[in-house]
Amino acid sequence: MRSFLLLLLLTALLITPLAFAEEPEHPDAEMQHDFELEITHAEQQNQLRHVQMEMQEKEAEMEFGQQMRQLQLEERRSELERNNQRDRHHKDDGCIVVLLMLCVVVHILTATWVYKDINNRKAGSGIWIAITLIAGLPGALVYAVVRLGDKPPTKSKQ
Repeated sequence: MRSFLLLLLLTALLITPLAFAEEPEHPDAEMQHDFELEITHAEQQNQLRHVQMEMQEKEAEMEFGQQMRQLQLEERRSELERNNQRDRHHKDDGCIVVLLMLCVVVHILTATWVYKDINNRKAGSGIWIAITLIAGLPGALVYAVVRLGDKPPTKSKQ
C-alpha cells in the first residue's frame, strides 16, 4: 500500500503542473499575444513591400541605364556615319580640285602651243589664243583644222 500511496503522490505532483500549464492564459494576455502577432505580421509586410520597392527601383535604374547606353550607341553610330560621309565628300572634293587643276594646265599648254605656232608661221591672230584659253582642247583642235586649210607662206625668190 505504501507503494500505491507513493505512486499516487508522485502522480498528483506531476499532473498538477501539467493541468495548470494547459489552462488558458488570461484573456488580455491572449489578446496582447494576438496583437503582437499582428504587429509582427504587419512589420513583415512593410519590410516585404520595402524590399519590393527597392527591387523595382533597381530594375528601373537598370532599364534607364540600358536606355542611356542604347542612346549613346545610336549617337556614336550617327556621328561615325556623318564622319564617313564628310570624309567621302572631302575625297571627292580632292578629286575635283585635281581635275580642275589639270584642266587649267591643259588650257594653258594648248594656248602656249597656239601662240608658238602663230609666231613660227608669222600668220594668224591673237584671237586664237583667247579661243584656246576659253575652250581648251576643242579650241586648239579648231585652230589646227583652220591652219591646215591655210597656205604656207611662199618664199620669195630674189
